[in-house]
Amino acid sequence: MQTGHLQVTPGETVDYEYIKRDLRSALAYFNVTGIAFDRWNSNQLVNDMLGEGAPMVEFGQGFGSMSTPMKELMIRVLNQTIEYSNPVLYWCVANLVADTNPAGDIKPDKSKIKEKIDAAVSTIMALGIMILMPVKKRPKSIYAEGVI
Repeated sequence: MQTGHLQVTPGETVDYEYIKRDLRSALAYFNVTGIAFDRWNSNQLVNDMLGEGAPMVEFGQGFGSMSTPMKELMIRVLNQTIEYSNPVLYWCVANLVADTNPAGDIKPDKSKIKEKIDAAVSTIMALGIMILMPVKKRPKSIYAEGVI
């Protein structure tokens, strides 16, 4: 059953040209300030996208990078302040298990999971970029200005 919630690259292996086309489309459509990537096995894709001016941001998978945005995702899920109507993301978030260090930091624990969590991890990374990136100066609201 195809519902459009998951895009699979054609062929038996990952088609990085397909992924780059998708990234280019997103960059043209959205105001992208950062694209988080895990440095493992991503050199060529990242270098190609940097060469095209994409705002690629290395995002580690350890406690230091993952803890704050994973806690933010947990808060948003528990408070129902994040909408994730994509059933693939819902499934991945439901599969997520936290690994905790002595300092109370958390990160996804892939060793305790049999199912996929990739969409949840990419959401955590996106939240991390959102938290880390400076907010661009936004125009004031017409309501705050007293125009209306």
